[in-house]
Amino acid sequence: MRKLTVTAGVCIDASNRVLCVQRPNHGPLAFKWEFPGGKVEAGETLEASLIRELREELSLRASITAYITTVHSVDDTIDLTLHVYEADANNDDLVLHEHLDYRWQPFDRLHELDLAKADRAALSAINDYIRQKS
Repeated sequence: MRKLTVTAGVCIDASNRVLCVQRPNHGPLAFKWEFPGGKVEAGETLEASLIRELREELSLRASITAYITTVHSVDDTIDLTLHVYEADANNDDLVLHEHLDYRWQPFDRLHELDLAKADRAALSAINDYIRQKS
């Protein structure tokens, strides 16, 4: 079983909408929606990983503003640990380098998306976090 540590950024706009991206059309998570982020590379901090992934995948310049939650997800092939942070990102220059689509989803409607398993597991903590900020 492959072990992965990944990060995800919850980018929230002024209307409490959250940036979600749709995965490419291949692999076990094809077409699933997720919070942007990716794999942590050797020697990299979680925060540095998320900043790098947002830049590489979406051309976003971001800073980490808060830790939200960590979820653990296991299936037949992957043992995944997902660390979720709020990320303040400029969204004016968003460019999709790896994903099929993106949307700014109202936080109280995130459950309507076909989210990847680990992202779905983080929803309750994300919703609580956004409610507390409002």
